[in-house]
Amino acid sequence: DTAFEQALAEAVGHEDTDASETATPDVETETAPAVAADDLRPLIAAMIREELQGDLGDRITRNVRKLVRQEIHRALTVRELE
Repeated sequence: DTAFEQALAEAVGHEDTDASETATPDVETETAPAVAADDLRPLIAAMIREELQGDLGDRITRNVRKLVRQEIHRALTVRELE
């Protein structure tokens, strides 16, 4: 399971979030638990933090460094032309 699926399972109180195994709840006998935004906020923050510490974070860091180098080069080029 991905971190998102695990967090979702924790948030809604289910062990497994596989759609093929999830039955449609019978409204008369079962109600879905209400999930407040305040309860989801730490789960979402943890998932984002986990993603940013992995490959996605590495790509973002590389791209930001590349943009900074380009801007420095552009600024130095403009300065030389003045």
